[in-house]
Amino acid sequence: MNIQNIDPYKLIPYKNNPRNNDDAVPYVKSSIERFGFKVPMVIDTENVVICGHTRLKAALELGLSEVPCVIADDLTEDEIKAFRLADNMVAEQASWDAATVQGKEKALEVAMRTMLGIGPKVHLVQPKTITRSEGKAVRVIDRRKLHD
Repeated sequence: MNIQNIDPYKLIPYKNNPRNNDDAVPYVKSSIERFGFKVPMVIDTENVVICGHTRLKAALELGLSEVPCVIADDLTEDEIKAFRLADNMVAEQASWDAATVQGKEKALEVAMRTMLGIGPKVHLVQPKTITRSEGKAVRVIDRRKLHD
C-alpha cells in the first residue's frame, strides 16, 4: 500500500456522501491533535474522497498542510461505490461486549475526557448495553442507549 501525503485543499469531498458527519468532526479533531493522523484517507485517482470525509473536515479545520492518503487506483467505479458504503456500514454491525468493558469505565472516561478532551461519561447499565450520560433525549441504536 502506497501512502502519499496530499494537501487537503486539493481533495474533493464526494458530492453524494450519505453520512452526516459534522457532529463527529470535533472528536476526530481531538483525536488527530492527541495521536496524530494515523488512519489514511482513501481517494480515487482524481482526488475525490472515497473514505475519510470526517477526517478531511477535521484536517481542514485544523489547518493541516497535508494528510496521508491511499489512492485506490485498483478499484473500478462500481467497487468504489461498494467500498464507500461498506466502509461506513461495517462499524454499525459491531456492538460493545459489556463483560470486556466491565471495570474499565474509568479508563474509558479518562481516554475520552483527559486525553481527547471530549465525550460524556460512559456507564454500563446491562449486558451489551452502554449509555452516555448528558442531556435529556435518548436514542436507541442496536442495544446501546445514547443520551444526547
